[in-house]
Amino acid sequence: MKKILILILLISSITTIAKTSTKNDFIMESIPDEIKINKNQNNEEFEKEIIEIPNPSKNGEFRITVTFPDKEMELEYVDYVFMDNDFNFATTEDSYNSLTNLERGRLSSRVFVEPVLEQNGSIEYKVKTHDNKVLIGFIYKVKPNYYINSVSDIIFIDVEK
Repeated sequence: MKKILILILLISSITTIAKTSTKNDFIMESIPDEIKINKNQNNEEFEKEIIEIPNPSKNGEFRITVTFPDKEMELEYVDYVFMDNDFNFATTEDSYNSLTNLERGRLSSRVFVEPVLEQNGSIEYKVKTHDNKVLIGFIYKVKPNYYINSVSDIIFIDVEK
């Protein structure tokens, strides 16, 4: 009985809060502080960079290895994505073929990337494309009191036929 009363009290307080505040405020209050992005906070802390990888293969298949250094990096955060010339995102061929046209959205039909091997801070990808180049888009955040010219100064990219 106590649980039911507590549940009713909780639901009534939530609906009261929802009615007295705007909808957006209510939604923002329900999001944990750790994942909130402040509206006044600028995103200049995050750098974006696109690196072009020329296609070395005539048959449309080659390998790209992305290596992160073993030592402590100057980067606090880094992530990357493969793209085609039109900035559509690459995925595996099987994943692409399993989706409907509507679900494919911004996925590339010309570049397919599949992780092959991951070891010692390196990830090797098999790339299938007949485009003349593949793009790798990086988003990263540099640690305080550090400076880098380019993400390619820290992360090494190797291309093989």
